[in-house]
Amino acid sequence: MASKFIRNSLFGIVAGFSTTFGNFISGLLVARLLGVELTGTVTFVIWLTNMLVTIFVAGIPPTLSRYLPELSSSDQDKTVLSGVLSYMFRPFISFALIPVVGLLIYAGWLTYTEIQNNTLSLDSNSLRNPTIYVIVAVCCGLQAVADYVKAYYRGLQQFDQLARTIIVSVLFQMTVIAVGGTYYGVEGVLIGYLIGNGLPSIYIAQVIKGNKNVEPELKSRIFRYARFRWAAEVMSAFVWSRIEVFFLIMWWGSGPVGLLTVGMTLANLAVQGPLMLTWGLLPRFTEQYGNNEISNMNNAYQTATRLMALLVFPACFGLAAIIPEILPLMFGQAFAPATNAAELLIFTAAIPAAATVGSNILWATDRSDLDFYSAVAGAAIAIICGITIIPAFGLMGAATARVITQLAVVGLVSWFMAKKLKMSMPFRDLGKLACAAILCAAAARASLLIVTGLTGVALAIFVGGITYAISLRIFKAIPIGDAEKIHSISNSFPPLIQRPVSFTLKLVTG
Repeated sequence: MASKFIRNSLFGIVAGFSTTFGNFISGLLVARLLGVELTGTVTFVIWLTNMLVTIFVAGIPPTLSRYLPELSSSDQDKTVLSGVLSYMFRPFISFALIPVVGLLIYAGWLTYTEIQNNTLSLDSNSLRNPTIYVIVAVCCGLQAVADYVKAYYRGLQQFDQLARTIIVSVLFQMTVIAVGGTYYGVEGVLIGYLIGNGLPSIYIAQVIKGNKNVEPELKSRIFRYARFRWAAEVMSAFVWSRIEVFFLIMWWGSGPVGLLTVGMTLANLAVQGPLMLTWGLLPRFTEQYGNNEISNMNNAYQTATRLMALLVFPACFGLAAIIPEILPLMFGQAFAPATNAAELLIFTAAIPAAATVGSNILWATDRSDLDFYSAVAGAAIAIICGITIIPAFGLMGAATARVITQLAVVGLVSWFMAKKLKMSMPFRDLGKLACAAILCAAAARASLLIVTGLTGVALAIFVGGITYAISLRIFKAIPIGDAEKIHSISNSFPPLIQRPVSFTLKLVTG
């Protein structure tokens, strides 16, 4: 069981790294090729696509990721799995086609009215360009089907196939964005994202083959979970899917959206490395829940949360400390006004990232209803901030609104887990890790005051890393049990990785 979890986590890391690297390089290319204003336009269109897909996939892909591990770990016949996959695809594709048809109709109507008024615009920066909505329509359909395929791979724990599929998709995405952005502007970039997000859909025929018979009891369980998960996903989109972009472009235009994009991109970059380790958690927790191993789930939850914080706290705090130096170097001086917003977003991203483990517990225990309630509260806060803080303060208002919303949801989810599931977060250990990471960030920022430029960035990272290691040992922030688990997991790695891990553990724990 442990070897399967380690294998899943390793391939999850590969898939997650590929996604993170591809999206980061894609964002960098867009910023360099299109500038602040057009980057804002691209960000809004991608946000619109993701929102539509989230709303119209009806919560079915995450439902498959939840139930396929349980069915495959039991004595169920393979025909039950194929039946679930084929049966669920019918309502899935029916909903997924709604935004495709709607956007194509809107593009046609927009073309007709603009021609009638002699105002048809194919300007890349105009959101009245019909071409953009045709691309978004196709992207919505392909991305939805691709999500179904990826849910199949995750649910059956075929993380190796998932990793290969994502790597190929990312390579195509970056290549098309580079070429398309150079010659065709916004439309070329959007086609790159279309290919990158939609390429896994070519495997859908392999996923849905088989009978469509599902037992009524199982069908009832699945649809109950899917309903709550669907509602939770839609509400969560207001919290996690850049809803600030909508309010910011409405009140301030695409320029500030382009600046906000840089901050959110770097915040995602800081947390994605540790988040890759959580890819194998949902199947793991689901199997434990199916076997009624509740105490093991609680222990695994606390350990995984501490390990996430061990990695994500220094990543976020440290990156926030050096962001004034590296942001203009990476994205260009035109994006320098995004520095303060980026610092705030990156620094605070550590908390929701560390709390991600709890979401996997909710999904594994069929408590998607708790996830829904917290998401509703978060959506309400996001909307209130969007009509109050963002109109008044623009870019910094959008960053602040995002922070307020996400921290409120994390607090609510943590309370739910402690109250309803009797699983409390290890606050004392997290406090020690946070103190060590803050000292790491302070040391990195201090070194930048002495040496600037790329040399200063490299020195800051080195100084921050040494400070963090020393602080961990002084605060005794890593429990011996966690260190033993890390050491045990590292034994599965090649010697080239084992030795540095062993040396680091001895350094920080004594």
